[in-house]
Amino acid sequence: MKHAIRKTLTSAAAVALLPLALPPGTANAAERSGDTARATRAAVDGLVAANPGAHITGVNTVQLANGVIATFAPNGGPCPWENLCIYDQPGTQGIQWNFYRCGFVNIGLSGWSDRIRSFINNQTSGTVAEFSNWNGRSWDVVGQSTAFEIQDPADPGIQTTDGLNPCLH
Repeated sequence: MKHAIRKTLTSAAAVALLPLALPPGTANAAERSGDTARATRAAVDGLVAANPGAHITGVNTVQLANGVIATFAPNGGPCPWENLCIYDQPGTQGIQWNFYRCGFVNIGLSGWSDRIRSFINNQTSGTVAEFSNWNGRSWDVVGQSTAFEIQDPADPGIQTTDGLNPCLH
């Protein structure tokens, strides 16, 4: 009888350890969903903290005091019409922020300092977006984009962006 119990416990232990035997990076859908929700919340909270007067208007959306609406897309996606979309990977891939309306946005203090690797300016034809870098004392313009434009990869200067204005007035 003892032998049968040991065999059962050994089999149960093996089954309990089975998820640990999966290849690294493999996660079930619930874990991925939880990770995405946490990443979204952290990104949204970071943008609010970096831009005084900003507030959360949706699970993945922030409205800044100046009227800019920023939407976080942790898994990327198409760039909505009339938005400036920035990506942390070349090929307009990876994590994405979409910006709608004109006004300065500090992305550097939200964790996006020097992180833009590609972007799409999908605003109305001729709309100019401006990218700036904080030099320790002031903002230096490092690039501009006139809609419609895709930069993939983004120019090296734009890769140093800490702040942006989706559209100049």
